[in-house]
Amino acid sequence: MSLIRNTIFALASLLAFLLLIEGGLALVGVEPELYDKDPLVGFSSRIPLFVEAERGETLATARNKRAIFNTQNFERTKPPGTYRIFCMGGSTTYGRPYADSTSFCGWLRELLPIADPSRNWQLINAGGISYASYRVAALMEELIEYQPDLFIIYSGHNEFLERRTYAALLDSSPLVLESRALLNRTRSYSLLKRVVQAAAGGPPSELSTREVLPGEVQAVLDDSVGLQAYQRDEPQQAKVLAHYRFNLERMIDIADSVGAGSVFVTPASNLRSCSPFKSEAAESLTLIERLEFEEWLSKARRRRSRGRLEKALLAVDAAIAIDPGRADARYLRGRILYESDRFKESRQAFLRALEEDVCPLRALPEALQIVARVAEDRDVPLLRWVEFLADRALEGIPGEDFFLDHVHPTIDANRLLALELISLLHSEGIVAFDSSWDQRAISRVTAEIKGSLEPGAHARALTNLAKVLGWAGKHGEAHELAVRVLETVDDAEAYYNAAVNAVRLGRVEEAIGYFEEVLKREPDHAPAMSDLGFIYANLARYRESEDYLRRAIALKPADERAHYNLGHLLLLEDRFDEAVIELRRALQINPERGEYHQMLGNVYGRLGQPAKAISEYERAIEVNPRLPSARLRVAEHHLSNGESKRAKEELRAVLELAPNSRMALLQLTWILASDADASLRDGAKAVRLAEGAARLTQHGDAAALDALAAAYAEAGRFEDARETGHRALERASARGSEELVKEVEDRLELYEAGRPYRRTQ
Repeated sequence: MSLIRNTIFALASLLAFLLLIEGGLALVGVEPELYDKDPLVGFSSRIPLFVEAERGETLATARNKRAIFNTQNFERTKPPGTYRIFCMGGSTTYGRPYADSTSFCGWLRELLPIADPSRNWQLINAGGISYASYRVAALMEELIEYQPDLFIIYSGHNEFLERRTYAALLDSSPLVLESRALLNRTRSYSLLKRVVQAAAGGPPSELSTREVLPGEVQAVLDDSVGLQAYQRDEPQQAKVLAHYRFNLERMIDIADSVGAGSVFVTPASNLRSCSPFKSEAAESLTLIERLEFEEWLSKARRRRSRGRLEKALLAVDAAIAIDPGRADARYLRGRILYESDRFKESRQAFLRALEEDVCPLRALPEALQIVARVAEDRDVPLLRWVEFLADRALEGIPGEDFFLDHVHPTIDANRLLALELISLLHSEGIVAFDSSWDQRAISRVTAEIKGSLEPGAHARALTNLAKVLGWAGKHGEAHELAVRVLETVDDAEAYYNAAVNAVRLGRVEEAIGYFEEVLKREPDHAPAMSDLGFIYANLARYRESEDYLRRAIALKPADERAHYNLGHLLLLEDRFDEAVIELRRALQINPERGEYHQMLGNVYGRLGQPAKAISEYERAIEVNPRLPSARLRVAEHHLSNGESKRAKEELRAVLELAPNSRMALLQLTWILASDADASLRDGAKAVRLAEGAARLTQHGDAAALDALAAAYAEAGRFEDARETGHRALERASARGSEELVKEVEDRLELYEAGRPYRRTQ
């Protein structure tokens, strides 16, 4: 017992000594390093959000920040009796797709003085569009200079928006990471670290100790490859979530350093009416399994569209059994269950769809758990906004009743969020309700805020929303919004936005009409000219196409897309040398566009220069590995050179990207069914691939039936080979394809003799 008592006494003495040191260092102004530095990421530039206004006593949002922050003004020295609140986070805090006045911060600004007139409430909206937690924490380093009383933090949707590697720092175990964070919160460790660095000749280079990000957001979706850049990466996801937790802890520490409070809000998402941004097949699936999955998913969609919900559910469940991690199948299952009034199961399916989204632009369930754990561990007030909405949403599943898109609340939802925050602040003793605070007062403020909106505010908001959805690859939803905007707005940009989304959906005639409306209102709108020129080229309206494209380039000579579009037109007109010139101009402006290299490869192919063509295709794949068309061209090149093994590998890569590529399926079928190299042949696999290709064309394509017959023959199913070969012959004859008719007839002779077809190089 004496040993235990001595150990406890020693530990207590050590703790008291450390606390004494910490207190002494605080008195002399030593701050923990964590208060002003994130050890995981730094920024290439740190431009202040707020700068002195003309008179010097007022701070205002810096002009070069106003594209992503609301314009705000406040006194540098906080007036007596003022309670200053900074609202932190991303575009939800900003107020997207509107702005500050209808954000939850804007609602708080109007409602708090009515709820509690005993204080001078000052609400400052510091929400930055696309800002993730590490940028919010970095911004708080600046804001603690402005005498804050409280930070309201709504963060978690943007954690995967920027590309980060973390180098080796987050390869440490969670225990090591937590220990490092704890040490960085102490003054003694931070002082010791600085002394050691000074003795070693100064602090280490920031580049060597932490990843340096641009001064402002550079979203992955802004890259030319867009959604294709997102891949399933569970280790990276774990690192991002660990950094998220780290940043929430750091925000609390930063606020604590000046005696300010913190409030967290769990970031809520649209579950019911927001499909996943990206789905991806499991790497372990075979090509046959991928095809089977796509067939079951297509069946489920067809059956649902016809109202056959029970059959649709069976089909989608068959697809999920093949690939449980496909977000699109999980979401479709949620919709089918919802329409079947099986709401509890539907909610679970929607949540699973969110979890499996390869492009997670909505806060993951793990992130919500992290917010709750940090709030509990650090005794920080938490508004459980996700649960609040679920309790009030249709069938307990939030959708368009509370959200305008995937994460941005409606104006009324922002009002509800502000009211819940006021209730939370009341429970924390920050707000003392006045006797006049009732529903009539709330209704009066509501009418004032909604009445103050300009007539065009809703249209501008929908336009912004349509652009965001189009940027994120949700073209159908973006187009619906863009068309709604035209009901209230008559300007060139609104029509251009509708036209672009119509093009993405393949609605060519509709797009042409919108582009023409753009040019009626703004005759020198170069992007509209360029896009219209591209469409006319594909419609063989070559003279009109060239006229528009030349005019677009004259207006904007550095427009890479216009040069690319002109190169495309010149290729269609067999003006190959001119096409090379235009495509090279596009590549001079931007050499990192895979489709530009691919198009140049097509031109060289038509010029009879295969070496140059393949070089461009390979460069296209190097720039963007997820270009199935370029990979298919490379595979065809290998086949023509008798390199079937290399062609087989490339065709598999094509089908991983595009499982329903008819040409890739047929080419791979021929290798598996008829290649001279016996090691490459596999009759059973050939049959399954060829059957998939035949189903894609409803068994009506002669080439697909021809390949299927060859596959049956390789598998020893000669009766099936003969029957299918005759059907291929009928289709080829009806199409008038004499060359294919002769080839099928020759192969039928082999099948009649019980022999498979062998392709010679």
